[in-house]
Amino acid sequence: MGVTTAVVPESETTSPPAQKSNQTAPQVIESGAIVVNSIPDGGEVYADDAFIGNCPATLKLIPGKHYIRVFLRDYKNWSREISVLAGSEVNLTATLEKTIN
Repeated sequence: MGVTTAVVPESETTSPPAQKSNQTAPQVIESGAIVVNSIPDGGEVYADDAFIGNCPATLKLIPGKHYIRVFLRDYKNWSREISVLAGSEVNLTATLEKTIN
């Protein structure tokens, strides 16, 4: 009885050489968090004029200045400009005033 030997080409047994890249890894920007609540509860939250959700809401925003607005039907709009710092967490409570009908 003969012995059969399989020959595997070298290119299939070794990994291709690692190629060097001139590209740098993308920089990860750490966000900051703003926890928004409203009195009464359920106000609509907007960050930089984009609807985010209803209160209570936690916003993860890149560092810098942001415009936060809370809206609830039959109540006056509430807004603040806030500076977000990387890794920070800020709590905001929007106390909404009832409009006069």
